[in-house]
Amino acid sequence: MRKVYVCFVVTGILLLCGACGNNGNAAAQISLSETVRDYATMSYGEFRERTGKEAELYHADRFIGEIPDSSLCIVYTGKYDEDLASYTLSDDDVPIRMEGALGALLEGIDGEMPVTELAAALSEGGAEAVFELSEGAGTAYYVGDRYADIQFDSDRDGAYDSRLLISLDDAAEEEVDADSAAWLEMTND
Repeated sequence: MRKVYVCFVVTGILLLCGACGNNGNAAAQISLSETVRDYATMSYGEFRERTGKEAELYHADRFIGEIPDSSLCIVYTGKYDEDLASYTLSDDDVPIRMEGALGALLEGIDGEMPVTELAAALSEGGAEAVFELSEGAGTAYYVGDRYADIQFDSDRDGAYDSRLLISLDDAAEEEVDADSAAWLEMTND
């Protein structure tokens, strides 16, 4: 009887440690990628100076630039110029978002994970992330026809400063992985 009791206790401890370890490790490992941290608040002038590239017209007032040595792009909003009768960018304009594969935006995305698990991981150390499942029309204004919309506290100061939109168009369930198309919007305050 004593052996059964010890086996039961050891098994319970191992299961408990395993559960805590998986949740804790997954959450602790998910963070903004170095590329995102480097470019997310970069003005258009700084982007041109660093990369030697110009952003191209994307749609309406949106301009997009490829980030070298990365699969990510940076998106700026232009202002209407009456004299040119078109939208233009100034050196002071800041990005409205970065876009690309989820795994390039966030470090620590390993395999498929439910949106609820990703939101929980993005809550670690900051304000609790909130999310909803939304629908749009996959254009320059929506990441997909079906997508997850997660607001979170990327700098862990207790205030929401980031919004992650992840396409669920190719997902069988509400699961995402490193290859999921995603947009990351960050406040520039």
